[in-house]
Amino acid sequence: MKLDVQDLAFAYAPGAFVVDGVTFSLSAGETLYLMGPNGSGKTTLMSCIGGVRRPTRGRVLLDGADVTALPPTQRARLIGLVPQIHVPAFAYTVREMVVMGRAPHLGLFGSPRREDYEIVDAALDNVGLWALRDRPYTELSGGERQLVMVARGLAQQSRILLLDEPDAHLDPKNQHHVLEIVAHLAARRRGWRLSSPRTRPTTRSSTPTACFSSRKGACWPWARRSKR
Repeated sequence: MKLDVQDLAFAYAPGAFVVDGVTFSLSAGETLYLMGPNGSGKTTLMSCIGGVRRPTRGRVLLDGADVTALPPTQRARLIGLVPQIHVPAFAYTVREMVVMGRAPHLGLFGSPRREDYEIVDAALDNVGLWALRDRPYTELSGGERQLVMVARGLAQQSRILLLDEPDAHLDPKNQHHVLEIVAHLAARRRGWRLSSPRTRPTTRSSTPTACFSSRKGACWPWARRSKR
């Protein structure tokens, strides 16, 4: 699967572009890290790529298909988004929150099957939250909630995973762990990952997979991209 972002621009008000002129391509097995100051448009860019927002100009293509033209269920199977901030509304358990990531793979009135729960449990174990699976999500710390969102993104098993500051609210140990998970997913070459960490990532590789910088609504490559 190949992602092509072509001259993408988005404005919340006429002429007030948050991102402008973004063009890049990613193939399976690649990761792109977005690095930039707060308010520079990283979250907006991810929303456009994920189909949550329609670009003011330009296109986002997956193997030649316009993301905005895909049916919601099909888009959710292809693209997963881990949000930067999630405000809980109900006291679901940690496991129930992660099970929601399986929704695109169920029918309209379908219920999770045994294999769905096995995928969920593996995701929880991957982020180190298996012991908290029955705890109410509303009682977790900010860092623990962020790990739950990462686990939900993993359980979705999408070909593409967008992570908006996945290391936010995490201590240094878990920051490193989450970025290692991102690198591991890319190494499996089942899709590509787009991540905007709060700090410049360091992995076992001496060169970061990719970096992207954004200022005053314009985005441009900041460092070379490489496959793991």
